[in-house]
Amino acid sequence: MSVLVVGMSHRSAPVSVLEQVSMTDEACSATTRALLDRPSLTEAMIVSTCNRVEVYAVTSSFHTGVNDVVEVLHQESGLPTEVLRRHLYVHHADAAAEHMLVVASGLDSMVVGEQQIIGQVRSAYQQANSNNTVGRTLHALAQSALHTGKRVHSETDIDDAGASMVSFACAEAMRRMGLGGDNNTENNTLEGKTALVLGAGVMASLAATHLGKLGVDKLIVANRTRSRAEILAEHAREAGVPAEVVDFADRAAALARVDLVVSATGADSFTITADDVANVTHPVMLIDLSLPRDIDDTVTDQDGVSLVNIESLHQTQQRNPDEQQSQALAIVAESTLSYLGVGLPPTQPSLGTLIRIGQGFLFSGEWWILLFPSLMLLALALSVNLVGDWLRDALDPRLH
Repeated sequence: MSVLVVGMSHRSAPVSVLEQVSMTDEACSATTRALLDRPSLTEAMIVSTCNRVEVYAVTSSFHTGVNDVVEVLHQESGLPTEVLRRHLYVHHADAAAEHMLVVASGLDSMVVGEQQIIGQVRSAYQQANSNNTVGRTLHALAQSALHTGKRVHSETDIDDAGASMVSFACAEAMRRMGLGGDNNTENNTLEGKTALVLGAGVMASLAATHLGKLGVDKLIVANRTRSRAEILAEHAREAGVPAEVVDFADRAAALARVDLVVSATGADSFTITADDVANVTHPVMLIDLSLPRDIDDTVTDQDGVSLVNIESLHQTQQRNPDEQQSQALAIVAESTLSYLGVGLPPTQPSLGTLIRIGQGFLFSGEWWILLFPSLMLLALALSVNLVGDWLRDALDPRLH
């Protein structure tokens, strides 16, 4: 039995394909049960976000397992198997384990280092666990991935900028609005602007919070379940941001009063169409954070209406500095070896961990906390070099 990953992400597929494979929580549960109906698969969980859909499974046969996963995805999405195979990637055994650790650390995200993915992996695991579709193997792998994700964010500076899909999308929208975007300028604010948030889930809540931090004058919230919209609006008021709630059916009418719209509902149909913006007479920026898409692309045919969605963000994705990624990848490599039983267990300190912790005590009078592991690492490296030189001198015939 070995771990198998069959997935599709923003790196391997266009949004038009990815959104057809994207799943709701209910669809994930149904699909994992369908996967376990296949004799070759004994465990399964699915991570479905706005940037990826990945099936993690335990299989007794690599080729049969891949074929079974592709067939189930074909049945659930309706996409032809040849289209799926063109855009799916596969990882097996050790590579599959390493991939999950990389994903949970945010290193494979559109915005490298974003923190939402670790919560999404945790939710996927908890859902699969409650459905009894994971066993010992995926349990151990998921726990290792979550632990590694926490280490990457706590031991490196990869998320110092607070990057997330929400902040990335808002920065791009503000750049197009001429409000500074991610530049550190005085114009980098939404002061004087009114924003409409469609949805009341995690992404919508993050969007409302971020808009408040950007100084938006007022929030208008709409959700199919009005009570959830009321809760989100109340949280905004507690944070000092004026907020009101409108019925979801009145969202098109609310467009006349706003400068910015963020939609994150995950609905089966469009929340904003070209007809909804037909009577808009002022510039409006629309941000679509959903997959499948919430906002019809044809809205941009209306003068003054602009759209930022997952597809356009793919074209402007950014990367963190290489040094930060290198540190994070080193943690992932160490954790992967630990998971495979080659490296140290996650709870056992390593020289690198001791040195990192010791750096915080360097100027506090307890410098020796850093000194001894550093000396040990230096002695170890020197010893390896000396032994290597001795072996070369003794065994290289060209030196005799």
